[in-house]
Amino acid sequence: LNRPSSSPRQTNGPNGPNGPDSNGPISWALAVVEVDGSAPEYGRKNAVKLDSHRIASLIPISVAEAQRLVATSAAEEVLCYVHGYATPYANAIRSAAIYARAFRQTKLVVVFTWPSDPDLNTSSWLITKVMSEYELNYTRAEQQMHASIIPLTYLAKWIRRNAGSQRRVMYHSHSMGNYLLLNAIDKLCWECAGATHSSPEATAAKALSDVEYHFSRVMLDAPDVPTWFFEDVITKSCDLGVRYLHIYNKFDQAVELSRKRRNYETCPGNSCILGPRMDGRFECVAADGAKHTSAHHDYGQVDGVVLIEKRDWLNGVLPQSRLLKAVEEDSKKEPPTPAHWQLLVD
Repeated sequence: LNRPSSSPRQTNGPNGPNGPDSNGPISWALAVVEVDGSAPEYGRKNAVKLDSHRIASLIPISVAEAQRLVATSAAEEVLCYVHGYATPYANAIRSAAIYARAFRQTKLVVVFTWPSDPDLNTSSWLITKVMSEYELNYTRAEQQMHASIIPLTYLAKWIRRNAGSQRRVMYHSHSMGNYLLLNAIDKLCWECAGATHSSPEATAAKALSDVEYHFSRVMLDAPDVPTWFFEDVITKSCDLGVRYLHIYNKFDQAVELSRKRRNYETCPGNSCILGPRMDGRFECVAADGAKHTSAHHDYGQVDGVVLIEKRDWLNGVLPQSRLLKAVEEDSKKEPPTPAHWQLLVD
């Protein structure tokens, strides 16, 4: 578990991210979460309840202790979870616990928390008269999201360095957390592209290996992301080896607010934006009708079949062997709907 520290911009000196004894731009804690063992972790006709997961303890730890936990864990893979807009700190931990249980003990789960629900206090009469409370708070959260890109990029490099070369590092994000994660991936793409090597071919090969090495598999759940940015980063990073699972719900009311706010015709939170790639690096799945507890937006951690889909995709199960139905491209719609998969929810 980590969260941005109070001074995320400090980069130099013995206490900066590059210093040998530094926490970097994040601080660490170890969370222990209790859950009734008889409650289902996923499955058909099952709904997983967030409030059935209780945080038993939250222990601040040093970066050296965190490093030791990651390095010595028996888990075969590392999964980093990035939560979305207006998510209380405790709920982010509980959500990660749901995934840790559903995806089995083979994965070590790390939670990246960020200030996603800040109050925007202002005395400006113009701002308070023109902007709604939702717009004020959403704008402030979006600013905090952008401020968290550097800490998340730092964490991605830290995890990759300490997880060992034999373990895959995968990511799961929700809502505005997708925007944050894609920004971090985009930043690494630019860093790799800007590196100089012996030849253009060597530079391209190094970028391919570095980006895929840091982000081997990425699940984008109910993404609250500008459509153009979603298309740009995924297209670019797929070419560099990253594999994506994009899950959306056409009834998602939360992302519909964001779509209207940005004045887009479609958005990835409730539409299929990109079709399947021939190399299999991008899969889009519609989860319409999935169980939820809030505005058709939290289905990714509530619906037992959606959790099965995520588990199977992470484990490399082909779409033809998952609980999916193929949906053909519909070019008559405006805008056209690319080919994708429909989840067979109960």
